[in-house]
Amino acid sequence: ELWKGRSKISKFYKELSKHGSKYNDNPKPFSFSKNDISVKLSALNEAEIHMGLNVFQFKYWPNFAHYLCGGWLEEYTYLRLQPLVKKGWIKDLRIGLEVSFKEDPPDNVSLGYREQLSSLLGDTYQELDIAFTDGRRLYVIECKAGNVNSEHVMKLQNIVRYFGGIEGRAILASCFYPQNKVVRKKIDDSKNLQAVSGNNLFQQLESMIQSGGSHR
Repeated sequence: ELWKGRSKISKFYKELSKHGSKYNDNPKPFSFSKNDISVKLSALNEAEIHMGLNVFQFKYWPNFAHYLCGGWLEEYTYLRLQPLVKKGWIKDLRIGLEVSFKEDPPDNVSLGYREQLSSLLGDTYQELDIAFTDGRRLYVIECKAGNVNSEHVMKLQNIVRYFGGIEGRAILASCFYPQNKVVRKKIDDSKNLQAVSGNNLFQQLESMIQSGGSHR
């Protein structure tokens, strides 16, 4: 239902992002409503969403805002990829995979690239939205329920280059096609990243995987 109503739920992203930390142990209650959709989290962490005639209620969901801001797209994409595992097209499918890196660089060697990567990924680990292999190369999918910017593209390029090497493939899966010309050019110029979006997102994704992740 959230996929069908992605345009409507996106109108709440700005407000929800203030409540949306995945690791927020003490979330603040919220209630937002617009047209035929409303979302709510009570002081007791009871979550509720109304979409037209559909009502979904959950007894305890403290990171509900994080889920609404994009966690739902990660979960939905993961579930849509499950049939490809059964077909044998992909292997080792993971969601929310946390990977750590630590290097002891040789003396007198420039740390330019590593420092750049560390500033993008953080000091100790990076969480990959979705990752899998086809038996030969690593695929990393970054899911974006809202707008895509240049930083998202650069970060994903560096992640897949670092963890997947020259054969790694990055996929930027977004609800909406990037409108910014600079962002689109960065995607088009990339050698290890492809973007899929909009109504045909999952058809594009399946076709890309079936073809072995070959670039446009």
